[in-house]
Amino acid sequence: MEGKKAEGILAACTSLAQKIGAAIAMFLTGAVLQAFGYVGGQAVQSQSALNAIYGMYIILPIIIMAGAFICMYCYKLDNKLPQREEELEERRAKKID
Repeated sequence: MEGKKAEGILAACTSLAQKIGAAIAMFLTGAVLQAFGYVGGQAVQSQSALNAIYGMYIILPIIIMAGAFICMYCYKLDNKLPQREEELEERRAKKID
């Protein structure tokens, strides 16, 4: 695909990845709720089902976000940016020549 634009392929791949991710998330949500005794249509759920819901929708996102913030904090892009810009300029200069 040298010299061709790939926006359509990239958009299709992104859409496919999102759909696969959503399907996996829905499957895992159902599996966890079932494992913890959730009964659909029931007015009152068991304490273990409520704990599973709390854990999946409150605790797990907090842990994931904390991990993401730690990763972003540890990744020193400001230190690497000048080097990356210099590499890009060298590549552009080679293409022009």
